[in-house]
This record gives sequence, structure tokens and C-alpha cells, in this order.
Amino acid sequence: MADPIWTVAPDNSGSATLRAYEYQVHVAAHAILEMLADEPVHVICEHVADIIVVRRNEGQVDGRPFWDFQQIRTRAATTPWALTDVLAR
Repeated sequence: MADPIWTVAPDNSGSATLRAYEYQVHVAAHAILEMLADEPVHVICEHVADIIVVRRNEGQVDGRPFWDFQQIRTRAATTPWALTDVLAR
């Protein structure tokens, strides 16, 4: 058998997948920092949606929590998203 260290990988899909998950971590980190600062926030990852942020604010009229279901997407372009791009889709 050939040494796996010297075997050329058939593609680079693993690196692209890792970058997509790293982006999800960056998006979730903001809410996780709020939670660690004792804010009324809960963060659920990879269950029903990529990220669910549950906020329970005292100022809410009905007292029920706000559930923010987030599907995180990445793209190959290196320029920031533009509103015209989002509206075009």
C-alpha cells in the first residue's frame, strides 16, 4: 500500500466544509458571548436549524421568548454581501 502521507487528495472539499463550519462558529459566538455575560440568551447549535438563538427579554409584552432560527450560508466570493445581491435573489 502507498504511504497515505504522499497520496494526493482527490479534491479539496474537506477544507471548504471546514471553512463553512468556522463561519457558523463565528456567527454563533456573538450570542454565546451574550449568554456568558449573563444575558437572558440561550444558544442551540445544529438542531432543527444551524443556530437557534432564544432571547427572553423583560420588555416583551407577552413574556414569551423570541426564537431566532438561523440557517447560515457561505459563499466563495471575497467581497461583502450587498443589499442589491440579496434582493435580486
